[in-house]
This record gives sequence, C-alpha cells and structure tokens, in this order.
Amino acid sequence: RGAAGANPPKPNQSRRRPDGPEDANPLNRSIPAEVVRRRPRVQAKAEEEEAPKSKMVTTDLREVLGMKPEHRAKWLCKALFQSQDKRMEPKMLYDIIAHQKFALALGDKVGHRMYRVLRANLHLFSAKQSRFLERESRLAKEFSEDVDAKAGPAATDGPE
Repeated sequence: RGAAGANPPKPNQSRRRPDGPEDANPLNRSIPAEVVRRRPRVQAKAEEEEAPKSKMVTTDLREVLGMKPEHRAKWLCKALFQSQDKRMEPKMLYDIIAHQKFALALGDKVGHRMYRVLRANLHLFSAKQSRFLERESRLAKEFSEDVDAKAGPAATDGPE
C-alpha cells in the first residue's frame, strides 16, 4: 500500500499524543521531575543574626581620634556597650578615652552627651580609672562643670 492507502487525519481531528493534546509548550513533552528543597540549618540562621552584633568597634587610637566628634560619640556608646557585654576589655577603652586628644574639638552638645554616657558607665572601670575619668580627664575638665551644675541644684533642693 502506498500513500493513498494511509488514512489522512480528518480536518477537525488533531494529532493526539497518548498523554494529551499537542501544543507549543516546550515543557509539555518534558520528563517529569522532582523538586527537592533543602531547609536551611537552624545554626546557620543563628550565626547570621550574631554577625551584626559581633562587629567590634575599632580600638586603634589613630582611627578613633581621626573620627568626627559625632562619630566619636557614637563610637563611645558602642564601645561602652561592648565592654559591658564583656566583648571588649575596659583597659583598651580607658586608654583611648584618657588620651588628651580624645576630647579635642568637641562641641558643647556632643561633649556633654559623651561625658554623661561615660559617667553613667564608670562602673566598668577600676576605682582609680573611674576617678581619673570623672575628675581629671580632659573630657571631664571641659564638660563636667555644666553637667554637675545642671544636676546640682535639682539634687540639693529638698523640701524645706
């Protein structure tokens, strides 16, 4: 039999595949696959959360002294917080704060804020270090009078 003997498809009948109709979708004839998703480990997630917290502040004296006064104030807050969490030794922090140039070129607002933060965290240092930072350091000499004067009348005024 030749070509004349083959049954030609009818006009409204399309070529059918055994698994469904033929279309232009390239995934139609694809091999069925299985999708596998791996769950992230719980430990890896905990380490990612610790990464921003573990960022230590610099203890390089030149780098700290090179900061702008506002950045130095932020550095002081972060360093005191890390020292409080036992991630930094107070000795390293004391060496930077006690330096004469640490309080250089500070404005009144920034200087007072730094002195108040330092004074609130004096418990981190030894007795001798805290005495120096509270009375004899350049930061204390320049900014302690105004802070003490503001706190003094309110603290000394009592019911008479």
